[in-house]
Amino acid sequence: MEVPMWTIDYQEIPEPGSPDTAGALVFPRELLEEHGARVLDPAAVSLGPGEPVPGSTVYHADMLLVPTQFLAEPALRDWFARALDELGLTATPPRDVGDSNEEFTDWRAVVLKVARGVVEVDAWPVLQHLRTRLPQPTDEQASAEERILRYGRQITLNHVMLGSAFTGMAQLGGEPVTDGHGLPGDHQATTGFGYATRAPVQVVRPKPEPDPNYQGRRPVVALIDTGSAHHDWFPWTEKWTANDQFLVSTAAQEKILAGTPVNDARRRPVPVIRDHVDGPVSGRPLLGLVNAQAGHATFEAGLIHQLAPDARILNLRAMFPSGLASEHAVRIALQYVLDLVKAAQRDPNQGLFVDVVSLSCGYFSENDEDRRYTQAMENLVDELRRRGVMVVAAAGNFAASRAFYPSGLAGAPDEEFRAYERAPIFGVGASNPNGSIAIFSNAGKAIKYHAPGAMLISTFPDTIRGSTGPRVELTFKAGTREWTRASFDADDFNSGFALWSGTSFAAPVLAGRVLAHLIRDHQATLADVGLTETLKRGKAVVRKLQT
Repeated sequence: MEVPMWTIDYQEIPEPGSPDTAGALVFPRELLEEHGARVLDPAAVSLGPGEPVPGSTVYHADMLLVPTQFLAEPALRDWFARALDELGLTATPPRDVGDSNEEFTDWRAVVLKVARGVVEVDAWPVLQHLRTRLPQPTDEQASAEERILRYGRQITLNHVMLGSAFTGMAQLGGEPVTDGHGLPGDHQATTGFGYATRAPVQVVRPKPEPDPNYQGRRPVVALIDTGSAHHDWFPWTEKWTANDQFLVSTAAQEKILAGTPVNDARRRPVPVIRDHVDGPVSGRPLLGLVNAQAGHATFEAGLIHQLAPDARILNLRAMFPSGLASEHAVRIALQYVLDLVKAAQRDPNQGLFVDVVSLSCGYFSENDEDRRYTQAMENLVDELRRRGVMVVAAAGNFAASRAFYPSGLAGAPDEEFRAYERAPIFGVGASNPNGSIAIFSNAGKAIKYHAPGAMLISTFPDTIRGSTGPRVELTFKAGTREWTRASFDADDFNSGFALWSGTSFAAPVLAGRVLAHLIRDHQATLADVGLTETLKRGKAVVRKLQT
């Protein structure tokens, strides 16, 4: 295995920071309307008694995330319906309403619709109203009231997670930091602070090949991101035989589709994730410009494969090529991974044990001090870690110290009471080629690791070609062959490789290094996916990265 000419940097004491306004969100109206989303404005919000002024976040205006108990239990369902009816609203669940498991709370997105009168549909004031209708805690509370209080506190917004931000440091924000065509459709790529935009490049080194003598179970990383796309390196398959390395799952995509509620009152339906294929390439087909985050997962997969060619990659599509992902879709993908892990730990011949989850999207919480706002994501990430799955999450690119979830979960103190050990979670910022911290990278107590994330080269879908074309192009014929002379075409990725920057890519670099450690140092024990051994490997990886 080659020794890389770069390092993973560990900061025991994170960068100094203070509460700041960096990360205040400005979104193009076109995207908000397309996804039925709103930006929460701290200066113009309705609040219930005792509720603090929130921070800015982005959320689906016509959806809430509710514990599945409110869809399964009559008493809870009736309370929820009555509380919504007071506002003239009703809720429609998705086709898949999940399981109401007492040991592990699950959430599902429901659509809010007008039942009577003239009502503004906005999930934030609805959430505030629901919290004012919760029963008051008492020493002798009826069981139904106790359950309404317990699970009612867990109703939350359905956040829009950003795989690409649209503001931040000098319009540099994003995940990745250089957005390709940045805003959807009619905005050209921009640069800042010397970072080049997403651009095609040529690569002359061959594809990394797995070790033909590899023995035992190959470690697996779940890449929850945009979808799969054509590239010679990646023969994506659903077979999942022992020899298949690059995996996709129609079953996972069907779960995401079934768990996405539909608002039939909308004039234009909100986009939904239907399969594992990355697309559409263009958000504005009449202009033909390449979507801001088209090829995002392919780029990440290439980074992982360069670092750990013996590892397996499971790509689950939960993000649109515009760079947006619904929290409920990411949660369902994580739940699918959890189900695979549980099955593998019951019987190693069943399921698929996932060693690492890599996440390159996130959202700013309305209130970092109140765990109610992040519990739908935290609950699931925590359960994966309890099962021995390591989680790697990108810091975000706003040059902000606000926590960006799920990487912000790495800032929760490990000494916090838990009845069990957990595998590590890594909040990852980006470093420059010279080893300095990239100027765009978020900071804060959760971001203790930095990995290369600026001016990286990796794989990109080789079928993507946008409409801008070269500035100068001419063709001529010499003999029997037709030749073309042209200036650089920043929208033609026929080479299959690109240059890109962002903490989006620092996360898979660190994930790739974790997988490489597992292969090099723990190959003999990887077949053991029991909790004791997986937690032991996680501790060893942390020691390795911190030295």
